[in-house]
Amino acid sequence: MKRAVAIRVAKPRAPIANVFKEPRQISIELLRVGPFRTRSNASFGRGVDALAESISRLGIIEPIVVRPRDDGAYDLIAGERRLTAAKRLGLANVPCIVRRCSDSEAMSVALVENLQRCDLNPIERALCIKRLIEEFGVTQCDLGTMLGMSQSSVAHHLKLLSLPGAVRKFIESGDLTMGHGKVLGRVSSTDKVVALAYWCVQTHKTVRQLEAEIDRMHTDAVAASNGRPKQLKQQRELPNGVYVLIRENADGSGSGTLEVPYYSATERDWVIKTLSHK
Repeated sequence: MKRAVAIRVAKPRAPIANVFKEPRQISIELLRVGPFRTRSNASFGRGVDALAESISRLGIIEPIVVRPRDDGAYDLIAGERRLTAAKRLGLANVPCIVRRCSDSEAMSVALVENLQRCDLNPIERALCIKRLIEEFGVTQCDLGTMLGMSQSSVAHHLKLLSLPGAVRKFIESGDLTMGHGKVLGRVSSTDKVVALAYWCVQTHKTVRQLEAEIDRMHTDAVAASNGRPKQLKQQRELPNGVYVLIRENADGSGSGTLEVPYYSATERDWVIKTLSHK
C-alpha cells in the first residue's frame, strides 16, 4: 500500500505595500514621533483628556499608522494624539497599521489623515492643503474630491494664509471663524484688516455685522472721493428681529437712509413679510 505524501505549495509573496494589511499590536516603546507631524503645538493638546477617557472605556478604535525603521523601531505617521492618550493610560501596546512608504508618501498620508478629521482649526487645515499642493503637486480640484470639499472651499482655506499673523491667530484660537477670515480677506489694507479683526473680537461681532461695517467703510470712502457729505452709521436690531443699518448724513441736516440687508432669498422674503405685518 502506497503512503500518501503531503506536498506543500509555497504561496506567492505579497507585494511590499500589502505585507502588513491588518492592525498589529506594537509596543509603545518602539514608536517614534518622526518628521511627519502636521498639527500645531497650540492645537495638539485639545481633547487628549477626553480621548484618553474614551480609550479607557472602548479601546483604540482607529489604529495608529506607522512605518518601519532600520533600527527595528517605527516612525509615527498618523495618530500622535491617540499615542499620547495611550501613554497617559499606561498602555504597553497599541494597534498599528504598518506601511512601507517613502518620506513623501508618509507625509502625504499624514496630511490627508489629519485633513479628514474634524478637529483641525481652519488655519491648520489651510497649511495642510498648502503643503499637499506645493510639495506633492495635488491640484485644488483633486484635493477637493479626495476630502469631500468643493474647489472653492479649498481656495477659501488657502486665502486665509494671506491674512496678517495676528488675524490668523484669532482664527486658530477660535476667537474668529473662517467666515470672518473670508470677509476680512476682501480688505486690501493690512492695517484695516487687523483693526477690524480686533473690533470683531472685542465686541463679539458676527460675520454679518463685519460685512455691514466693511460696506459702510467702502460707501464712506466713495462718498468722500466724490465730495459728498460723509455718513454716520448706526446698527440696530428692531424688536421684530429685523436688522437695520441707519446711515445719517454728517452735515447736520438730519437726513439719511435706512437699509435692511439680507443674505438669502429666504431671508429677503422673511424681511418683507415681517415689515408688511400690521
